[in-house]
Amino acid sequence: MNMKESGAALLEVLIAVALAAMLAGAAGGVVRFGLTAIERAGAASDRGSAALSRRRAIADMLTRIDRAAPGAPAFEGAAHGVRWRGVVIDASGEWRSGIWRLSGSGLALSRCRSFDGPCPAEADLRAASTDVRFAYAGADGEWREEWPPGAPPMLIRLMLSDSAGSTAPLGEIIIAPRVNSAFR
Repeated sequence: MNMKESGAALLEVLIAVALAAMLAGAAGGVVRFGLTAIERAGAASDRGSAALSRRRAIADMLTRIDRAAPGAPAFEGAAHGVRWRGVVIDASGEWRSGIWRLSGSGLALSRCRSFDGPCPAEADLRAASTDVRFAYAGADGEWREEWPPGAPPMLIRLMLSDSAGSTAPLGEIIIAPRVNSAFR
């Protein structure tokens, strides 16, 4: 056996071990980077899912507006909230009719005693860190921040933002309110 050959084999083994260690270190970095990316994507997805859920809940409520009794309003709106006569699913999953107010600050939902009376808070839609600004469009297509008491507008635009200090908007939705033919 030649000494040169056995020395070369040992050197080859050491180089192979060194390469394997470098590859393992690089793979560990890639795995760490991948896990961090997955964690960030999951957090963004959770935030996006929560925002989508809130948008769907609001859209569902504002598409169930009842036609008011003669001479009574069915809807009125301002930039900071809306009030309408309609039906809403309460926390227990029951449909309840009444006059409702949705405040844009924190998305507080209230059931009102009368259309222009007090509205004690009932639910916060689990969105205390969400602010909503409303805008309304009539048949002319012009957006307004105020909608007078009476029939609902043709379109309602909701611009959701995070009131917890984030400057990133949570989204914007446009709703075409549906007026039910029968008053409940």
